[in-house]
Amino acid sequence: MNKILYTFLISMLPVLEIRGSLIYALANNVNPAIAFAVSFIGNLLPIPFLIILTEKILKWLDTMKTFKPFVDWINKKADEKSKTIDKYGRLGLFILVAIPLPGTGAWTGALVASFLGLTPKKSMLPIACGVISAGIIVMLSTMGVLGVIK
Repeated sequence: MNKILYTFLISMLPVLEIRGSLIYALANNVNPAIAFAVSFIGNLLPIPFLIILTEKILKWLDTMKTFKPFVDWINKKADEKSKTIDKYGRLGLFILVAIPLPGTGAWTGALVASFLGLTPKKSMLPIACGVISAGIIVMLSTMGVLGVIK
């Protein structure tokens, strides 16, 4: 049961998300269907809150001298990623989330959606579909690598 809880918690973390949680779960012999479901739910759980609260939190942090460089960095990254979404709309948001590479994923998608003023209602479906796609890519890759190792 601890492995499933750890899988869930890892999937909620920025950067690791479904990519890290699936690798962890599959390497620890968690049933692939359970690993995928738990990772998917955990990865999506914080996303609506991030979309709603990101702008407010960044404005608040921007008022503190200590956090200003961090806020500037976040805004720069969001601005870079938002160009794809501006060009391709919700398909761009899906693509941003679906590519299982560092700097992509649901957290980045939520940040960009918030930055562009998209509501959770408009952004959750492309983010969820992107998480599913990234999860499938990572799961198949991980199972292939683990199969070769074993």
